[in-house]
Amino acid sequence: MIGRIRGRLVEKEEGAVVVEAGGVGYEVFVPSGLYTSLEEGSEVLLYTVYYVKEDEVGLYGFSTKQEKKLFRSLLKISGVGPKTALAVLSTLGLEGFLRAIKEEDIKAISRVPGIGKKGASRIILEMRNVLPSEKSPGESELLQALRSLGFTRAEVEEVVREVSAQNLPLEEAVKEALRRLGR
Repeated sequence: MIGRIRGRLVEKEEGAVVVEAGGVGYEVFVPSGLYTSLEEGSEVLLYTVYYVKEDEVGLYGFSTKQEKKLFRSLLKISGVGPKTALAVLSTLGLEGFLRAIKEEDIKAISRVPGIGKKGASRIILEMRNVLPSEKSPGESELLQALRSLGFTRAEVEEVVREVSAQNLPLEEAVKEALRRLGR
């Protein structure tokens, strides 16, 4: 299994790049946003998924571990193969897809080539169980800490959501929330 690859980008082909590492050129399929940001001759690090199924073999690369994890989660859904999973990341991006799942936005997911309304509904249903719940333990702890400092829930609810999304340690999250609240 190839978990990641670091090397020089030697060639860009439509939807894929060739990364030379250790004298071998690896063809790696990447999301369109990553594809456009990479330049030939540059040093790259891609987190990869080596996909093998009956008559299909491919290496898929991502700029972050979160994208790689999402790609793997999408592959577990019936009817979603690597090309469709890559199209999700190319069309919506990581944040856009997570937002669409959270908001149950069938229309947004249906914009992905190869996914209709029924497929979008299935993806939302299955991904809701995979993704973390809306209120993470960090959000609860941050809310509790700010309430103990005398803030009301209504005063801090939006700031808590925004700061919790940054996944900071509790002490830094409290400092950031206080900064945003003007204290």
